[in-house]
Amino acid sequence: MISTFYSNSFEVLRTVLATKIGFNLEDLRNRNASFFEQIEVIVPTTIVEDNLNRFLADHFGATPGIKFSNVASWMFKVLGQSLSNTETSQVMDWTFYEILRQKQTEKTFPKEEKRLYEYIQTLDPVGVLEFARHLNTVFITYGSYRFDWLQQWALEKFELNNPLPAPNAKIEEARLKENSDFLWQKRLWQELIEQTGADNRGKIFGWLENTITRIRKNKPVEDSLPIHLFLPFSIPPNLLPLIRAYEDSPAELNLYILNPCAEYWFESVPKAQFDWSENFKVDNSCLNYLLTNAASTRAAIDRLDSFLFSEEEASAIETDISEEAKKKRQNASVKQPGSRNFLSTEKTFENPEEELKTKVSAESASAYLEYPSKSFLHSFQNSILRMDSTLLPTEPDENDVSLRILKAPSFVREVEATIDILQNWFTDKKRVLKPSDVLVVVPDIEKAAPVIEGVMASLPKDLFIPWKIIGLSEEKQNALADAFVGLGKLLMSDFSAREFFAWLEKLPVQQQWGFSLDDISVIQTWLYSAGYSVGIDHQQLAALNFTDEDTSLQDAMERLSLGFFLDEASPLPFKKVLPIRGDEEAGFDTVSDDSGRLIQALSQLYLNLADQRRELLASDFALPAEGWRESLLDMKNRFFGSSCDPEESYNFTEIIETVCKGLTAAFDGTEKPVSFDVVLSELRSELSKTKREVTSSGTMTFTSISLARGIPYKVICCLGFDEKSGFPGTPKFEEFDLTKDHRRRGDRDARKDNNAVFLDTLLSARENLLISYTIGTKPQSENNPSLVIDNFKNYFLSHAMSVGMEDGTAQEKADELWKSIVTKVPLNRFSMRNFLEEPKSLEKRENNLFWKSPRKDVLESIEHAYRNPDAKESMFANTGIPDEKLPKTMQNSKLRELQVNFLIKFLTSYDEWTANLLKLESSDFEADERMIVPAKDDKLMHSTVSRKFLSLLENNFSDKEALDLLALNPKYGIESVRRAVLSFEASEVTEAYAARKQFMETETLTTVSATLDYQVPPEISTYVRRLTDKTDLFLWKTEGETLRVKLGVFCSGSEQNRELLRQIIWTEAGEPYDLLVFNDSSDTDHFSISYSSIIQNHGGEPLKAFLKLFECHCRHALGMNASDDALLWQGVSEENVRKAADLSTALKEELSDYYKLLKGDGKKKDIYLSEAIKALIDFVEKLKP
Repeated sequence: MISTFYSNSFEVLRTVLATKIGFNLEDLRNRNASFFEQIEVIVPTTIVEDNLNRFLADHFGATPGIKFSNVASWMFKVLGQSLSNTETSQVMDWTFYEILRQKQTEKTFPKEEKRLYEYIQTLDPVGVLEFARHLNTVFITYGSYRFDWLQQWALEKFELNNPLPAPNAKIEEARLKENSDFLWQKRLWQELIEQTGADNRGKIFGWLENTITRIRKNKPVEDSLPIHLFLPFSIPPNLLPLIRAYEDSPAELNLYILNPCAEYWFESVPKAQFDWSENFKVDNSCLNYLLTNAASTRAAIDRLDSFLFSEEEASAIETDISEEAKKKRQNASVKQPGSRNFLSTEKTFENPEEELKTKVSAESASAYLEYPSKSFLHSFQNSILRMDSTLLPTEPDENDVSLRILKAPSFVREVEATIDILQNWFTDKKRVLKPSDVLVVVPDIEKAAPVIEGVMASLPKDLFIPWKIIGLSEEKQNALADAFVGLGKLLMSDFSAREFFAWLEKLPVQQQWGFSLDDISVIQTWLYSAGYSVGIDHQQLAALNFTDEDTSLQDAMERLSLGFFLDEASPLPFKKVLPIRGDEEAGFDTVSDDSGRLIQALSQLYLNLADQRRELLASDFALPAEGWRESLLDMKNRFFGSSCDPEESYNFTEIIETVCKGLTAAFDGTEKPVSFDVVLSELRSELSKTKREVTSSGTMTFTSISLARGIPYKVICCLGFDEKSGFPGTPKFEEFDLTKDHRRRGDRDARKDNNAVFLDTLLSARENLLISYTIGTKPQSENNPSLVIDNFKNYFLSHAMSVGMEDGTAQEKADELWKSIVTKVPLNRFSMRNFLEEPKSLEKRENNLFWKSPRKDVLESIEHAYRNPDAKESMFANTGIPDEKLPKTMQNSKLRELQVNFLIKFLTSYDEWTANLLKLESSDFEADERMIVPAKDDKLMHSTVSRKFLSLLENNFSDKEALDLLALNPKYGIESVRRAVLSFEASEVTEAYAARKQFMETETLTTVSATLDYQVPPEISTYVRRLTDKTDLFLWKTEGETLRVKLGVFCSGSEQNRELLRQIIWTEAGEPYDLLVFNDSSDTDHFSISYSSIIQNHGGEPLKAFLKLFECHCRHALGMNASDDALLWQGVSEENVRKAADLSTALKEELSDYYKLLKGDGKKKDIYLSEAIKALIDFVEKLKP
């Protein structure tokens, strides 16, 4: 017996379900049934299952004796096999792949298959697998909607017992032959059957025969337990013959169908089926809206009725129905006409009385929920129910917020505004609203998820709302799977440093190997310093034709390991390898007190990667089908062990098992190798198809609109429905899908389905409905809403238009009504409109907000700015540098000793000095990536090379020995060009060093170890009390006098300038000396001289000015170059930032002129160094008193 129950209300359907299950459980108790016997409920989605499960648990107190299954599982149980079953689908993927790979190698092909052959010749193995997956999708569609095609194609080559009747098969095949993709698909299906075992009734052939047999013989026995098919939205065509089997059986099958309209709006349902309203006049406005937006719902009910309840024998293979047959069906008699009941609450069906039992157990029954409220939302829903557009509103009502449309500048603002509105409603004492009463739907949850997560995660603690996202795939949610796929790509790549570091940052890698983000930053510095740029080892470098290079991870790890284990006094190099000691300034392991923790973890990871790649390379990155399961699981355990999330690990292992099981079944013990990239592609495909099952109990739910179709919530918010959202979209077919040119009434249409999904969602809101879309930020080119919103608008305004027709005000009346429900969301959450009560403007109604933002923190900032328009924002650097941040010798104010080196660092770069002292690190810092050849403008690299070379020369290395040693350092470019580059870079310092050496050998010099200990007079500075320094000087005896000099060989212009600053400070402190610069030649010598007498004669008290500037910065902690250190300038007006930058630039120019004067290459001009410093100090002290 088949019993069908219709309603416009999900709640009514589930209440009837609970009532019927109550009767079933009572029957089981009365016949002393086994405890393990269960009533089966078939549901379309896990969200519906979750909803029903919680409802039935509340209804019965518990749910023993009730078992939930999805449609696919139940069909698989009845039929035994299914093409859409995961295991079968995997076999089809791999079998199609193997067939297509064979065809790629064939030199001749049938003329009819030319299109297929030409296409697959352009594909690599991964492309072939992707095409195989597309083929699989199309054939699964045929299995559900064109079973007769697959049966007829198989009959041409194979014998089937008692095939199902297929009306019009010859006529349809004649039409199909006109399509150039028909013959090759038919032959491919036959090859699939043959390759999966036609002789022994293999997987695909077995599916065909089994389906035919089971459909013919599916006769439920009398004592079968009742089945409840809770399929409110649609019924797959291949399910219909299984349902029909219950028609004359004493076994009970119950169908629960959602029907939005209680009146006759069908195509072929018998008019005698229900007691329709007498003298009912069709409302064309409503009917047209229903036909446009619920066409698939109507077609499903028509097909269900005509298939199940027609008096004539129905074919198990559904075909089209003629117009004559439709009319005949409309006028057909009905054995037991059903009744329609109109309810104001779903609780009507809760009392299990005998009368009620008869009512709900009728062959066809219905009950419709009609809302007594006249709110805009309920008026719309009742108008659909009664097919009566006169129930729609005609006049605006500013107090009615049951149905509102939001226009937002961006999707982020859509989400933010929606959350603000919900916060208002949660705190409204007149409402009883919980987070679990709210559903937020979007066209595509995977695209919207990052924005939703960002907005929800940024809510203050006092505004936190428990929330969940439902419907994300394992590909998006499973971090372990993502890291594994990334590992696979890395192993098949050229192993570049960028790809390696990107993989290291994945969370499962960090968890397994104990790396923090700080650790990874240090590892980057180490490996770049050690020369790593591409390749995992020498073998891969050779494969990349980098045979003479040393850029691999293997080379870098050798250098780092030697640097860690060898004492710094060890002779260099060590067996032609230059040890690298990581961060040479801060020590080797800068992030842990456990000496060597990081280098040991990095070494083990390198060894695992090298071993894994070596194993894959040994088999040319390909294994027989049976070998991949063990290899993939070993790889997972080797790199991710047991430190990852258990649920993610379990889910990913299951997906590996599924893919490998299908792969093994398809290749059936053959030794044909399958490449790693192909297997990885299939893993990714399976991850994207597998949805993570998440329940929404107790939380606000975000999901795709299709997943939550028809499920009732007090508040439903539809976000992101603009014209660019791709919703409702267009019918999507594979290019070679034959059904697109040969349509049948039972075929699915994505566009029609989405229209129906949207309408079902509108009808599922019980108290409030929000519809939102993005218009953009340009008023002159706003985005249009989605077509489904336009359809809704036209219908919602239809009655207002009709009423306005009478007095010629139709458009004005409709516009006024629409404007009353549309609100324009402010541009950002800091807009005053979010918080202020504005007068209700009739002209600009869309600017009238019906909510206030709950963000008190934002409101306080806006109010402060509004009341104090001239107030300055608090500065970030609004205090001096704390004494404890200064060197220990500077921390005692009465004995403040300043080392000259510290002062020189400050004078060289004020901002960098301040930022380093306060540990203000840039958030976007990255280790320098090693260049193939150092750039010409890389001054830091050039000075580093010169400094290293000079250091080696001063330690008694010869020019050749120094160059040989530097040529082992990978920091200076790739090996093949390194020596030439270094030789060029070192040439200048080599000449300068040789000149100094010759000077020291030919002149009369006496070494002096000079010390500066200067008690700073109060008139110079009251802040710094003492200046100290040490340096090496010489007494140079010439013909007429003995000079105190310093001999300088400099590796950069900045280094020379720093030494000039030292000379200025010493000279001003009463310890003058001349500076001989061997990098510069004079007309008569191989050096130039910076004379201390110039400093003494020039005046201007530069030391006093330097110390004043130093004191100013210590007291105010303010950088001067805003472009370099914006953080120090936070809260300062742009005008003052520009002025400070101008004053800083002027100071640098004066200092530069001073340097030129000392070096003898400056023009004779007045230098206002002290004045420039004073102007800068005055400005800073005025800005920050």
